[in-house]
Amino acid sequence: MKALYILAILLLAVSAQAAEVTLAWDNPNQPTWGTRIYIGTEVGVYLYSHDAGINIQQTTIANLEPGKTYYMAARHYVSGMQSSLSNEVAAAVPSEIDILPPLPEIDNSVQTYQITIRKVE
Repeated sequence: MKALYILAILLLAVSAQAAEVTLAWDNPNQPTWGTRIYIGTEVGVYLYSHDAGINIQQTTIANLEPGKTYYMAARHYVSGMQSSLSNEVAAAVPSEIDILPPLPEIDNSVQTYQITIRKVE
């Protein structure tokens, strides 16, 4: 069986508190094969899985917690059989930091300003 390789692309939603990762892999050239993604927060330790479906080559894992690194691997399955795990990919989800700058001293009106920054890697 062909080796299964996955590619991770980290996508950050501007207004969302959680991030998502889009994974893509090679087609096993079998239209009845499905793909399951295994996800964890330690290398080689998978806490849960996501069934991407049958004859699919890409899926998005959503609601990832900021400030954590996730490790993911995939395997194909069909009729009770499954491939070995693919290579593992890691996705570090940046933490969000809110900073309130000082109020401008233009007049006596009460105004607040908020800015959100993210660590760029």
